[in-house]
Amino acid sequence: MKKFVKLSLVAAVAVAGLTTANAKPLEEAIKGVDVTGTVAYRYEEASRASATVPGNEESTNNYNAVIDMSVPAGDDLAMGLSFQANGMGLDNTSAAAGGTAAKVQLTGANFTYTGVANTSITAGLQAIPTPWTVAADPMGTIHAGTGILAVSTFAPVTLVGAYFNDTDISDLNNANNSQDIAVAGAILNIAGVNAEIMYADARDVLDSYTLAAGYKLDLDGVKVGLSARYTELQFDGLTTDNDTVQGKITVAAGMFDAMVAYGENGSQGGKVAFDGTAKTTMEGWNVHLYGAGADAEYLKLSAGMKVLPSLHVSLNYNDLDTTANANDASETYVQVKYQASKSLSTYVRLGQNEINNQDSDAGRLHIQYSF
Repeated sequence: MKKFVKLSLVAAVAVAGLTTANAKPLEEAIKGVDVTGTVAYRYEEASRASATVPGNEESTNNYNAVIDMSVPAGDDLAMGLSFQANGMGLDNTSAAAGGTAAKVQLTGANFTYTGVANTSITAGLQAIPTPWTVAADPMGTIHAGTGILAVSTFAPVTLVGAYFNDTDISDLNNANNSQDIAVAGAILNIAGVNAEIMYADARDVLDSYTLAAGYKLDLDGVKVGLSARYTELQFDGLTTDNDTVQGKITVAAGMFDAMVAYGENGSQGGKVAFDGTAKTTMEGWNVHLYGAGADAEYLKLSAGMKVLPSLHVSLNYNDLDTTANANDASETYVQVKYQASKSLSTYVRLGQNEINNQDSDAGRLHIQYSF
């Protein structure tokens, strides 16, 4: 985690409060404090609903800010704090001054112990980083819970184990939150191959496992990436199994790059994630494999070109084929991404969706600053 010399006002106030009792100078109190975060703005003209819902043509302005702090609390102990604030843009139905009040929440309050060789143990409120969840993204999606997470690395193997007794994860069947979640797994990196096996158990609700592998090679300047994942999920008390298989190939040569990815749900369904944007399923922009039902097939195609070192242009096509033809969907869009600096990036998407046999235009502007 990189140092942030000019500590933000919010972070400075927070750490100042920690030093009131012993009256240490603020300059001394913030020594060793690591602060990272993001500030993002997104203008959207198409909803990110499932493919069974037509695109929403109403435009929205969304804002999100995240601050993560790590404060030394001992030789092998650090306290972590995370805050998030997000809100919608101004509209004529909002409260004072026509604005929607930002929602501010504490998303992390924990301690990490690193006194055991090659091991870190984090206890308390924290993001849940699993293939089934989205730990956090720049626009405010987060899965968090109170529990303990341990990670041990013994090259070339990394072992992961976690238990959370209170989470914001739904049980997928009736959307009740606060599921107890246990996760265990291993990650292997050997001879250029990355492999992963993970198991998750939501007590009295479901069991799931996921297997993934990836490999990268360089063929005379042509960089090729291969990856695949299989996930199976079974609800307790039911005999049906939900499963999804997916694979991806990427190619890059000079200023050009391309990608093709394919995914398919099993014959009994594809509920294999706690979030439609998680790794165990597949997503595009407004068209997703998650929630598409049994035997649904998903194809993603992309071709891009780096016009300048900081400017990348791509043409993207995503297609969803379902057993219920009325729910078939596709989208085509152009994306222009500009890396203004190491910390500031932006991209623009313009395209068209065909969802539920209805065509609609789509647009997005995303601006993000990271520190």
